[in-house]
Amino acid sequence: MSVKVMGQVWDADLPRPEKYVLLAYADHAAHDGTNIYPSVPRVAWKTGYTERSIRKITGDLVEMGILVPDGKRKSGVNKYRLDVSALPSRPEYGTAPSEESTPEVSAPEDSSPQAGSGVKKTASTPEKSSPKPSGPINKEEPSGIDLSRQMFGRLAELCQINLELVSKKDRGKLNSVTKKLLDAGKKLGHIDNFERYWYAVDWRGQKGQPPDPYDVTREWERARRWLNGGNHDNGRNRSRSRGTSQGSGIPPLPPGRTRPWSKKELAWIQRERELEAEGKLG
Repeated sequence: MSVKVMGQVWDADLPRPEKYVLLAYADHAAHDGTNIYPSVPRVAWKTGYTERSIRKITGDLVEMGILVPDGKRKSGVNKYRLDVSALPSRPEYGTAPSEESTPEVSAPEDSSPQAGSGVKKTASTPEKSSPKPSGPINKEEPSGIDLSRQMFGRLAELCQINLELVSKKDRGKLNSVTKKLLDAGKKLGHIDNFERYWYAVDWRGQKGQPPDPYDVTREWERARRWLNGGNHDNGRNRSRSRGTSQGSGIPPLPPGRTRPWSKKELAWIQRERELEAEGKLG
């Protein structure tokens, strides 16, 4: 990552899509603009554009001479060099007139009629303005293609699948599970909740093993019941989960904590409960 190269891209006079994609490439550049080799899916994930759009914009940047092809890596990913001398320049900030510097026309100091003149004083008509929101603006959940792409990436992160080296088989699994979750109306927050369940309850997660994409659909209903306060211990985990309380389940996470309980922490919690039951804990 080169802050210097990214700063030069920020100062360039480029359309928004080209600048945004070029910033994603510059984030991987050395200080001299070389050694740029992120994959197309990674740039698409960073920018939120489709892979097709990334390929088109990358081709445009190559035609402009800003991105210079510099061979390929052994994995087949294209390497580039960013030629900062080819970046179109724009005026320095503050040298061009802006909306903030435009003087406002002030109203006359006193245009009201004199007292006793016999003319009835009337209120001036306020200018029309757009209504202001009465409360905080809530950021909407992504929808459509954006939600599908983000759900795909979040699922790959949960299953610890590297999208740059993903096999055809794993990509098919991710696509299948992503479609099922979207068809069921699930959102990104549901994936976060499942991750809590997996590492807190499932015996494989307690060992630090990430789920397979198909495990997400197989364990989804059990995770939903656990999150809704149902049975926090299932038949498959009962014989394997050690250090957890079989009768009262796993305690909720403290406010602000997202990382699930570790096995060591669960063992301490279990021990405290045993001491409390024996009356040895004040």
